[in-house]
This record gives sequence, C-alpha cells and structure tokens, in this order.
Amino acid sequence: LTEACDIFWFFPIYNLNDGGIGSVATNQGASMITNGAPNDLLNNFNPLTIIVVIPILTFVIYPFLERRKLKPGPITRMTIGFAVATLAGIVGALVQWKVYQLSPCGTHASTCDDVADISIWWQIPNTSLSAISECFANVTAYEVAYARAPKSMKGLVIAVFLFMTALSSALGEILIPATADPWLIWIWAGPAVALAVQTVIFWFRFRHLNSENYFADNVVSDLV
Repeated sequence: LTEACDIFWFFPIYNLNDGGIGSVATNQGASMITNGAPNDLLNNFNPLTIIVVIPILTFVIYPFLERRKLKPGPITRMTIGFAVATLAGIVGALVQWKVYQLSPCGTHASTCDDVADISIWWQIPNTSLSAISECFANVTAYEVAYARAPKSMKGLVIAVFLFMTALSSALGEILIPATADPWLIWIWAGPAVALAVQTVIFWFRFRHLNSENYFADNVVSDLV
C-alpha cells in the first residue's frame, strides 16, 4: 500500500505536462491562425484520441505483445506514459518557439494585434500525445490504486491518487504569474525537463514492482 501511494507522488509533475499549465495551450492557440476555429477547439482531440487509442491498445497492441511474451508491466506502462507526456511538452515548447519566431510582435505574441503565420492545427501533436500518455499513465495508476489497496481502503487510496491531480492544479495556479510573454516557451519546456528527469528516477525506483504477480497476489490475499 505504501509503495502504491509513493507512486502517486510522481503524478503532479506529469499532470503539468498533460496539456500544459493552466490556459497556456489556449493562449498559444489565440496567437495562431485559426481561420474562424475557436482557439480552444483542439482540446476536443484529447478525448477523441483516447477513444481511438484505448481499443487499439486493449485489442491489438497488448495481445500482440503478450503472444510474444513481451507484455509490459504496470511500471513500464506508466514510464511510457511519462515519456510520451515529456515529448508532448517538448512539442508544445517547439510550437511556442515557432509562434514567437513568426509573430510580428516577436516574444510578445500573446498581446499582439496580429497573429503568427502558423496554423492552430500544429497544436494537434501536443494534444494527441498528452491523450496517449493518459492511456498509459492514468489508466495504469487506477489499476495500481485498486489492486494494491486493502479491501476496506480502496476508495481512500483512489482518493489519494485523485488528490495528486488537485495538487498539480495548485502548482499550476502558483505558476500563473509566470504564464505570460516572453516566458511561454519555458512554461512548456520547464515541466517537460522536470518530467524527463522524474521518469528516469521513477523507473529505477519502482521497476521491482513491474511484475503482474505482485498485484495479483495482493488481490488474492484480499479475497481469502
């Protein structure tokens, strides 16, 4: 149970990379060519990506790997999720750098009267990668929370995991004063760098829990 809760402490920084901090993605979209599309339109690609990716993982990729005895354990899946979220943050930083480069106002694109000559659709990779990371990290974290918790504490442990989301939101609120030009590249890149370092630490700290038997044995003990 303690180790399961320790895993959850790695999620606040991950959540900061999952779609960016606060309204930074919407702010970025407002500085780009939209051709009449709302600047928060691409947020809808997050649930759409999840709807597509989850069945592919469940019915295609995981069975394919299992048949070849390569089924990734829970820690591997969460590590993949963290790595994909890191990539999403890097993509967000690169798009923001391009916005600054192409904006008539340079590094003050958010307050510029003219938008940068770059389409808002360049935000799709960040949105989609964030959604894919959730399919690995969040889904597996719920599995860990339920499997490792004693029968009488399953709701409490899941609540602890959800509290990590609240904590990341609080961190985002603290960073709001810095979420402004000309620092927006670092608002994307900073959490991505932190998550990259955390991903390495996470893997070496918890890789010994990467056996499905570790979770199955706990479930059996609850039923006895």
